Amino acid sequence: MAVADGAMAEAIRVSNLAGALLLQMEPPKTLEEVRLEVELASGIPSKLQSLVQGGEILDGGELTSGCELICVTDERPLYTWDWKGNPDAGHLQIEGSVLKAPSLQTDYVNVVTQEPLRSGVHYFEFVLHMVGDEQWCGVTRSRGAAGKHVSVRRREAEAWTYYCGRRRSREGTIRDGKGALHAHGKAIKEFEKACSEGDVINMLVDMDKRIVAFAKDSRVQGAFKVPGTEPLYVLTQVDTIVDHVELRKRPLEDCARGLLEALGGELMDLEEGDEVDEGWGIQKASTVVRHGEKHQEGYGSNTWPDGTVYLGSWRQNCPNGPGEYSLNGGTNFKGQWEKSAPHGMGRYRWPDGKTYCGKYRFDQKDGFGILTEANGTVHEGFWSNGQLLE
Repeated sequence: MAVADGAMAEAIRVSNLAGALLLQMEPPKTLEEVRLEVELASGIPSKLQSLVQGGEILDGGELTSGCELICVTDERPLYTWDWKGNPDAGHLQIEGSVLKAPSLQTDYVNVVTQEPLRSGVHYFEFVLHMVGDEQWCGVTRSRGAAGKHVSVRRREAEAWTYYCGRRRSREGTIRDGKGALHAHGKAIKEFEKACSEGDVINMLVDMDKRIVAFAKDSRVQGAFKVPGTEPLYVLTQVDTIVDHVELRKRPLEDCARGLLEALGGELMDLEEGDEVDEGWGIQKASTVVRHGEKHQEGYGSNTWPDGTVYLGSWRQNCPNGPGEYSLNGGTNFKGQWEKSAPHGMGRYRWPDGKTYCGKYRFDQKDGFGILTEANGTVHEGFWSNGQLLE
């Protein structure tokens, strides 16, 4: 008995906040070994554990005999954006749950949380402080969706998202322009547009039933079931230098009653809907006759004899709204248009590799923007009438 008592005295003991013993083990053990043992014994993922000894949170080292530890569940990795693991982190500015992209030099970057949801019911709020063009907020089965290599429009992203629509588009479809549920590469149902400053996307996730419910500013939009058994990462995408989104994880009691009821209500059929990426933008714009003249209206494309292509929104026969313009030689502009001129947020690329990402006013750089020369020299700041202000 004395031997047993001695072994007990030397053991590493881990309890929860309530004082209940989770496990005890023989020393010595590394902190990671203890975390793995705690996960096996209690089900608390190792990445969500904070092990406390004497009021101090441990961050490494070897644990010796007689250690008394308290395990506290730390959910911050569930709503903290993953910067280190993102292959295109250089385009991002992340402070915990706040995401910006002032140095964005690519069409878009997908961002996921540090850790996925594995079980339980979780309530999140995506606070859209600024949407420059489009925004997607939701979940993905694949941590590999992070980065710029696959669009959330495509099935390969394995994403189920609230598509907020295009900020300055008054037309479009649920595939592009209008708010909608985009589910695993399909546009399923129209949702309220959410592109104004301060809009909030509410998301309730029941991992045990694998049901996700969305709302905008607490107005329920719909619920659906995510297939599979894999953990789900929270996901968003930035595609302009002014994008600013904050992810908040709130207590369930803060969730609107209607959103909670949606988990047990009628679910949307994800087999319906059209492929989001298939044929996007290549449909023919409608032709409208005004005063005896024909005008292109809506979304569509036009190809000129020299190979120049415009793909996007038209109004009165002019590029107007979101669109992309490409010349045979490699020049490309993707962004907002007004009366056939770049106007608003956009990204211009020259054949030699030079890029400008920022605001335009009728084809002139005007507002905040970043010009990157072909040799890598960067000019960043506010522009007026095409000139960088000192």
